Amino acid sequence: MYTYALMCVPFVATVLVLDLLVLRTRVTLRRRTWAVIGALLVLTLIFDQFMERYVYVPNPAKSLLLIGAMPIEDISYTIVAVIGMGMLVTYGKKDT
Repeated sequence: MYTYALMCVPFVATVLVLDLLVLRTRVTLRRRTWAVIGALLVLTLIFDQFMERYVYVPNPAKSLLLIGAMPIEDISYTIVAVIGMGMLVTYGKKDT
């Protein structure tokens, strides 16, 4: 039950711990990061509605909540990608 949501938790936690405690890049706290997340979430919501309706139909028993046809867990993929990439780019710039 809720397999997809449980699979996302370690990835979200890892990115947050790396960003805030280990690398201390603090990308999560920046307004620019949340602007990028917002823009990509709009695109994710639009694209995933199409994908989940016509290409891949998710198993409702394994999803926590559906937004239209899209499982809410798909939102975490976008958030982890933006924070993770921003964190790596910021950390890479500190060394140069």
